[in-house]
Amino acid sequence: MWLLSTSRAELKFFVSPDAVEGGYAILSHVWDPEEQTFQDLQALRAQCAHTGQNPRHLACEKIKRCCELAERHGYRWVWIDTCCIDKTSSAELSEAINSMYRYYALSPVCYAFLKDVDADKAFHPSLSEQPGWGQFHVSRWHRRGWTLQELIAPRFVLFLSKEWSIMGTKLDLAEEIEKAAHVPASLLKLQRSLDDFSIVQRMSWAVDRRTTRLEDEAYCLLGIFDINMPTLYGEGRKAFQRLQEEIMRKSADTTLFAWGSECMGTLKGDPGGPRDAESYSLANFGLIATAPRMFNTRADRIIRYSPHGISGSDPEDQQVSPLHSGHVVNLSITPHGVLAHIPVVEFGSWTLADLCWRDQEGFPVFLVLRPVPADPDQWGPTYAVGVYPNPDARLLFLGLRESMRDACSTRVWKDIYIIQSAPLDQSPLLCIPFIPLNHALRTPFRFPEQNIQALASSSQPCKVLINNVQLPWKGEPPATFTIWPSSGLLDHFLPSYRIITIVQVGLCSARSLSDPTSPSPRGLDASKQIPSGPSPALWANVQYLPENEEPSVGHDCPSDHVHNWQDLKKTFVHEEPNEPGWWEAFTLAFTPCPMNPDGTLILHAWHRPIDFEASDGYTDMEPIPSAP
Repeated sequence: MWLLSTSRAELKFFVSPDAVEGGYAILSHVWDPEEQTFQDLQALRAQCAHTGQNPRHLACEKIKRCCELAERHGYRWVWIDTCCIDKTSSAELSEAINSMYRYYALSPVCYAFLKDVDADKAFHPSLSEQPGWGQFHVSRWHRRGWTLQELIAPRFVLFLSKEWSIMGTKLDLAEEIEKAAHVPASLLKLQRSLDDFSIVQRMSWAVDRRTTRLEDEAYCLLGIFDINMPTLYGEGRKAFQRLQEEIMRKSADTTLFAWGSECMGTLKGDPGGPRDAESYSLANFGLIATAPRMFNTRADRIIRYSPHGISGSDPEDQQVSPLHSGHVVNLSITPHGVLAHIPVVEFGSWTLADLCWRDQEGFPVFLVLRPVPADPDQWGPTYAVGVYPNPDARLLFLGLRESMRDACSTRVWKDIYIIQSAPLDQSPLLCIPFIPLNHALRTPFRFPEQNIQALASSSQPCKVLINNVQLPWKGEPPATFTIWPSSGLLDHFLPSYRIITIVQVGLCSARSLSDPTSPSPRGLDASKQIPSGPSPALWANVQYLPENEEPSVGHDCPSDHVHNWQDLKKTFVHEEPNEPGWWEAFTLAFTPCPMNPDGTLILHAWHRPIDFEASDGYTDMEPIPSAP
């Protein structure tokens, strides 16, 4: 590893952290747009060799102040990630990323520099909607991916304000850090070790953290799970999939799959599901998560891996431990999915996998499975995960469900395959590349991935599921976009409040654009009008439904015809049945595609709540939001 001398800010190579006599200080910080690199520091050293100057005096403010502070504390060396890694060497970069947790763990002191925190305002309330929060709690440092391991690995962390004044240690500020970063204070106080926390608990700490590079979502967690693996920038979300596969190989803890929300209901009916294997892949009903944010679990739900039960829990729960039969849960990656040797519970039309999970009260927690229809390429019984159409509803907490106790005590060990999700950025289904097929039928719209992402991250975060978009697209059945609001407390305690939004886009053969009686698009310049031709009319609509209600398929002629809309834009308004006066406005807007302006329209969609008595003729005059 390369270290900076604190007296001169000059780089020196050491074979390992253990070889540094007297130890070294280490810096944790959020990168600025411009940082001095390894090459910059080497250039400063060469320049000062001729001028006789001290390179530390010419270093940037952050490096200079860190070196000065470490020197005052008696350290001759300091490690700073911006300049102590030669990033032009892929081998050195990969070694540093795989060793970084160890670098921080072996450092006697870690300086956590919070550039956006004033010392005198650090813990003063600054957000009126979050009483008791100050600049410290909302600092970017708590939201960056790499700083998670930089918080956990060192035993001694010293928090510094923008003025480089000391605000406290990790031990002193444990409760404040837990409030800001959701990392348990007991871990920060060294009362518990990292191994005391399940895989799903550790993953949940990274939910609100972001990285500049997509691959770093996985790489910044290597040390948290004691994993070493090659770094391959350019692989996108495959990195997070590889991380989970490595965790599967190394750890028996199956809570890696315990992400998602609780299934609500009485379990008396059919959990529902698409009836073909293609629909399962469309909705991403897989075993493995595609991003850390999917581990956003309820704070009052703690899932532990407990193959032999939990001491002190009900004796009946002890008796139904899946390992009492002498079997061992076994999961392995195959080209056909995850091959699982697990106990399965059949309860009516429900199929539940018992992966040795217990909640905080000692009750079993199950994973909901749905059989995938047989396919010639399947090597055995294949299952998807979750309740259709909401793939986030995956977990069943037994709790006090007395009616299930007998059924759950009769597990059957099976060898099955479970769908293993592909990374989202590799899926062609998010970007619907509708292109002209022939002169007889032109496919007239597409919903680009960036527009879907803009919708999913709008004022009401949601999940977007896509169906009936297989190419070539005929317009019948219509393309369907199911927008599920993100999980919240209301989902668990008042599930009837949750309203699902269904967007349908199809083609109406009853009245085509070539029909001379069809009006031209209203409000558009002649240059932007939809071309006339033999294509059927494009239609779209929005439906608001309770989550258990099936949408009606079809449209109203001609009000749903896009070419009849003012500026090819229409807002659909819905009043919440349980909240009179609270309205939801969902807007669809189409714009000509730059690549094919004569034959394709691009769909934009956004929604926002309206807390007033909206009129029937309400229209959303907001401009089309730009994609991120």
